[in-house]
Amino acid sequence: MVIPRRLRREFEIEKGTRAFVEATSEGILLKPVTSKFIRGLRGSLKGRGVMRALMADRKAARELSVTAATERKARKNSSPAASSGRRAAIRY
Repeated sequence: MVIPRRLRREFEIEKGTRAFVEATSEGILLKPVTSKFIRGLRGSLKGRGVMRALMADRKAARELSVTAATERKARKNSSPAASSGRRAAIRY
C-alpha cells in the first residue's frame, strides 16, 4: 500500500511501521502504531478490572505450574527404578 508523503510525515509513518486495523461502518480504518498512538492508549482501560483479571490469571498459571511440578516429582519418586535404586528401562 502506498501512502502519500504528506500523510506519512503528518502521522509519523516510517518504513516498517505497524498499523492497527479496525472495521467501521464506513469501511476499513488504519491507524499507525507509533509512539503517539501508544501514548494515547494510556489509561484507556483504567477502572475496568483488567489488572485484577491479569493478576488472577497469572496466579492460576503459577498454581498449575506448581501442581504439575509436584505431580512430576511424585511420579519420579514412585517409579520402581527409584525405589530399587536401579535405572528403569525406557521403551520407545
